[in-house]
Amino acid sequence: MKEIPHTFAKLGWSFNQIARKGAVAIFARWKDPAKPHMEVVRIRQHNGFPLPDGTRTEPGESYPPDNQWGRDGFTFSGDGMAERAELKMRELLES
Repeated sequence: MKEIPHTFAKLGWSFNQIARKGAVAIFARWKDPAKPHMEVVRIRQHNGFPLPDGTRTEPGESYPPDNQWGRDGFTFSGDGMAERAELKMRELLES
């Protein structure tokens, strides 16, 4: 199964994995490196799916979709964001 990379870029954002335990991870996210955010996510798994060109992706991991934000994904910014992200990670691991 293809894992989410530790660093990647998507839609103009850069992502860097800070921590991971099981299927819960913290990523730093930024467009401007001086203004990062932190995201805590429950990493999802898929069995692969067909692409428009007729090929198929291999089974792998993915970020939660936008409609699952607030349940499987959380964004933190500003003062204390690292501490709040770590607290949310612990909360998700205990649930």
